[in-house]
Amino acid sequence: MQLSTLLETCVAENGWPGATAAIVWNDQRELSIAAGAADCEAPRAMAVRDRMLAGSVGKTFASAAALTLVEDGRLRLDEPILRFRDRLPWIAALPNADRLTLRNILSHRTGLANYIYVDDWRQRWMERVAREPDYSPTIEDSIRVAIDAGPVCASDTETRYADTNYLIAGRLIEAASGEDFYRYLQKRVLDPLALVFMCPSTARRIPGVVPGYLRDAIVPILGRKSIGPDGALIYDPSWEYCGGGLVSTSADLARFLKALFEGKIVSPALLKEMMTSFPMEYPLPNHRYGLGVQRFDSELGPASGHTGQFTGYRSVAFYFETSRIAVAMQVNADAEKLMPAFMKLAGRAHACKDSMHF
Repeated sequence: MQLSTLLETCVAENGWPGATAAIVWNDQRELSIAAGAADCEAPRAMAVRDRMLAGSVGKTFASAAALTLVEDGRLRLDEPILRFRDRLPWIAALPNADRLTLRNILSHRTGLANYIYVDDWRQRWMERVAREPDYSPTIEDSIRVAIDAGPVCASDTETRYADTNYLIAGRLIEAASGEDFYRYLQKRVLDPLALVFMCPSTARRIPGVVPGYLRDAIVPILGRKSIGPDGALIYDPSWEYCGGGLVSTSADLARFLKALFEGKIVSPALLKEMMTSFPMEYPLPNHRYGLGVQRFDSELGPASGHTGQFTGYRSVAFYFETSRIAVAMQVNADAEKLMPAFMKLAGRAHACKDSMHF
């Protein structure tokens, strides 16, 4: 079965509106495919250059950006972040503040609460944006939620996935670089790799973003689609920041992972640090977590990358270390169980790696 036909089958079998996928093989050949609908009501077919909110895949980008600053000597993996308290005064109030390092933050080993799940934060956010679509809490407000919640464990004892960590990482990148995070990311990562279809998710109007379809439980609050009749997102996504914070095509996600894990962004020594990982059951079971990297042992060999979700969208992007093949998939829906379909696609990509028939 050709890869395009396989993607069409996955869309039909799972009832997704549409999907895109991309593969970059070991010899740098690329393939981008699309299936289903970008907009079911328009109607319009999905295209390979259609963009979606990539969710937590953005954490890998934020970690890579932080590690370029480690390489430059402006951040240190194992030095307490308290040294930045003059520029970021709230650091002193963080639980475990005197022991927190950049390594703890990037690997989710701070013991900080995930602000999104404190006191029904996500539910309250949805209810408010239903009334005020332009509402977005500040990054410091969200960090304060985690501070007030107290620690969930001691630092460097457990891997507890928390978007809070990457809000802090973003502010540390800004403090160390002296630049806005997105400007620094553009200069050090996106531009050198020519990832031209990637941009910050910092506004309600983002060119090329297709509507996402929301899960049934959210529909009574926010409606069915992530983009309203006026062409704008029904929410301001900027609060996600370095917990995600990017819009992309599947092709740019795959290209990024291929470049990252083949040493095009950080040195081999720092890449080794990035991939040193600890067991973690969230967001996927039986995975390990490094510095902004999910890792697991698949039937295709060790895989490193990240999954992502943001209201109305899902993304999966992994690099298979043995074959040196990068695969990414995006779906414009709050879809569940993407991994089985993703692994089918990755398996087919491996099966035809030496063929010209995709």
